Formats: sequence, structure tokens, C-alpha cells
Amino acid sequence: MLAAEANELVRSQLSGFITTVGLPTDLKRRVVAQLSKPPRLLNPDAWDPLAVLPMLTFHSSKGGSVEDAAHLGVAMECFLAAGDALDDLQDDDDPSVVDALSAAPVAELITALIVLSNTALSVNGPSAIPDSRRLAAVSEFSRFQLMAMSGQHDDNRIIDPANRSVASALAISEQKSGSIGELAARLGAVSATEDASVIDLHARFGRALGLCMQVANDIEGAWPCGPESTDRALSKNTLPLAFESQYMSQKFEDNSGTSSGSRQPLPYIFSIAVALAAKQKAARLADQITNINRDSTVAEMLR
Repeated sequence: MLAAEANELVRSQLSGFITTVGLPTDLKRRVVAQLSKPPRLLNPDAWDPLAVLPMLTFHSSKGGSVEDAAHLGVAMECFLAAGDALDDLQDDDDPSVVDALSAAPVAELITALIVLSNTALSVNGPSAIPDSRRLAAVSEFSRFQLMAMSGQHDDNRIIDPANRSVASALAISEQKSGSIGELAARLGAVSATEDASVIDLHARFGRALGLCMQVANDIEGAWPCGPESTDRALSKNTLPLAFESQYMSQKFEDNSGTSSGSRQPLPYIFSIAVALAAKQKAARLADQITNINRDSTVAEMLR
């Protein structure tokens, strides 16, 4: 499958890129460690759909081979790794990332990964892509990075459960992961073509895929029997928790006597339905892309 080939190309080029950019030894070690955590691709067994997606949309939009767009996958992978490190810092998920005495090393790591993502995009691209399209990719990358950061900010605000709402939770998921999925898809399309209709079709596919992935992650983070560092413990405004707060009042107590979740599976059923609807939307868009371009590359993401 082309997606598997693209995954290996990003892994290979990412390794070479990190080796050649001239990072200080200690910072390089921490960057490599962050890029080696699943699903990041310096882990030899990892698969990262959002790093692969720009390469597939580039190919689908008739820009050329996936190898020609590998620098886009490297840029996405570094940006996604920066987001992972920020999540670890804000959620206190990973003691290996969060220094108990100072957040400065983590801030340095995040900054380095964001700089690397922009460097990979603007410097590491093949000459076969016209300068106008490379500039368009850089512009879209900056625009959607800001959107995703705004969503990340809203995602990490502590919300009084009484103020949660399904509408705001969906908006946060769209702003955060929907934007990242759209960014990944747009990067490949704008590097391949100037046809706005083709770019928009791929972008909408990416947004639907990103939303599906985010809601699935939120279901896992809200599960009542999960670890203390879940979204429930952090009082986040995610979709299952918002549904629970807005529409259900019956709670159960965990072993410590603390109310921690709904007796009913309805918040999770509702969230699964939203995730499936987003996946079905992505599938319909993938079918449209296949019919228009005579290329089923993008549809591989849903298999």
C-alpha cells in the first residue's frame, strides 16, 4: 500500500533530517526521544496517519510521487511531536517529559520541534515543486498552526462541569484536531495544484478525519475507570464529558467514594456515533476524490 510506503519514507527522512540540522547534543537527544514515542515515526513500529496524509493528498492531487512530498510528512511529524510534548506538560501525563523542578526544558523541546517543522517545510522540499506552491504550503502551515494552537488552548482550560456543553466541546475538537487534519491534507494539495476545488475537497477530508481521531481519543480519556490523568480528572470540556454534564445527572461513585462518571453508557454511545459520522463523511469525501482524480490513494487512510 502507498500509505505504508509513505510512512517508511517519513521515518527515513526524519531520521536524516534530525541528524543534519545541527542541534546541540542534549537537545538533539531529547528531540529524538520525543519523536520515538508512538505514534511518532522514529519508533520503528509506529504508524502516523497525519504525517502520511500530506504525501497521499500530494499524490492524489497529481503533484507527483509520495517521495516528492516526504518533506511535508517530516514537517507534520515535528509539529505533531511538539503538540504531544505540550499535552504532556499541560496534563502532566509523562514524567519523562515534565521536569519536576522546571518546565524550561520542555518549553525548549517544544520550541525546537516547531522550528524544525517549519525548517523541514521551507528548506527541505524538492525543486520539482514550483516556488509559488511551496510558498502556499508555508502560508497554510502557519495559518493552521495558529488555529490548532487556539484549539489546544481551549482544550486545556479547566471547565466547571456545569458549564460544559456539547456544542463547545465539538467546536474545540474541530478547532484543535480538525484543523490539524485539514492542515495535513491541505499541505499536500496546495503543493500539488492551484485548483481551489481540489484543494478544498482534500481539506474537508482531512478535517473530518482529524475530528474522528480526536473524538476517539476523547472517549478513551473520559472512560470512568481510566487513570487519574484522564480528561475526567482534569475537568476538560470533551465530547463525552460534555454530553454527560449537559444531559445526564445520574452519577456513580468510584472506590474512593468520589463521583466520577455516569452509570449509563449514553455519553460514550453518543460520542462513538459522532466519531462514526465523521468517519463516514471522510469516506464520502474520499469516494469523491477517487471519482474525480481516478486515484484511490486517500481512501487508504480509512482502511
